[in-house]
Amino acid sequence: MKQVLLIDDDNLLATNLQMNLLSKGFDISICDSLEQAATQLQVSTYELILLDVNLPDGCGIQFCKNFRNQNKNTPIIMVTAKVDEESAVEGITSGANDYIRKPLGLNELAARMTRLLDRESSLSFGPIRMDVNKRLAFVNSQPLSLAKKEFQILQLLVQKQGDIVTRDQIIQFLGDNKEIFDRTIDSHLSHLRKKLREGDFTQIQITPVYGIGYRLETR
Repeated sequence: MKQVLLIDDDNLLATNLQMNLLSKGFDISICDSLEQAATQLQVSTYELILLDVNLPDGCGIQFCKNFRNQNKNTPIIMVTAKVDEESAVEGITSGANDYIRKPLGLNELAARMTRLLDRESSLSFGPIRMDVNKRLAFVNSQPLSLAKKEFQILQLLVQKQGDIVTRDQIIQFLGDNKEIFDRTIDSHLSHLRKKLREGDFTQIQITPVYGIGYRLETR
């Protein structure tokens, strides 16, 4: 299930998208303000963001610009009632990956979301390159063999581009809350660090941030 954040104050539209996109493999979380979205993005990780332009506490385009300064990888689709070309150009140049005008067709939106997620499956940070769809990881073009949850943890760290990743974010991203405990995360991280050492990838460090989580550092 793909984790998606929908930022839109139209409650009827948001609920309709949440219900209908579930059957197409998307788990939609809803925020009706930019303030709420900013808070949610600090505690949770999403694979895609659907963003309205006109929100009660500000402009989605400026929000997109600010978000892009912190996160280069997470794709964003602007969904807005603004139909003029100038607004579309402004949305794309702000850092959005796509721009869809309301009213929108559910099948078209799902197709655009799927295409964008497929295209954005390639991640990079420093010497690390990852292909999420093929579950391949490389450091300096050298393959890195990882178990499933080791790969997912590295994927999340790479997506955060050096920002702190909390333990709660790791648990949510692994998507297995009933089975993932603190010591299990520690075990996966220990195995991941060991494989990085064995590959002599000393320029990569997974650094603990006391009481908060972890940060991926490269040099």
